[in-house]
Formats: sequence, C-alpha cells, structure tokens
Amino acid sequence: MAKTKASETKAKNPAAKKGLPSQTSPEKLQEEIKAQAHQVYLERTARGEEGDEMSDWLTAEERVKKAHGL
Repeated sequence: MAKTKASETKAKNPAAKKGLPSQTSPEKLQEEIKAQAHQVYLERTARGEEGDEMSDWLTAEERVKKAHGL
C-alpha cells in the first residue's frame, strides 16, 4: 500500500513527474512523512517484523523525499 501512497503523492505533484524538486512546504512534507511513518509501522507489524519508530520514520522520510524528487 505504501507504494500506492508514494505514487499518489507523485501524481499530485507535477514537479516530481518532471524530475524537479518539490515546491511543497516543509510543514506539508513533515505531515506526509508522519502519515507515511504510520503506514510503514502498520506494514511492518502486519508482516510480524520487529523494528522501531526511528527506522519507520527514516523509511517514510526516504519514500516521501523520493516521491517529491528531493
């Protein structure tokens, strides 16, 4: 499901489609990362994998930055 989220973000962000950096505000990016981190947590726990919130956050941050071309 997280791939869908990233692709949804990309679809809403014309800059990301063109390979340009996002013009999204830092506050908006922070909210997207927070939501994505929760999604990462849900996916990880559904698979029965161990982990922690820092690794979930870093994974989410990487996904969001990639989706925004950052």
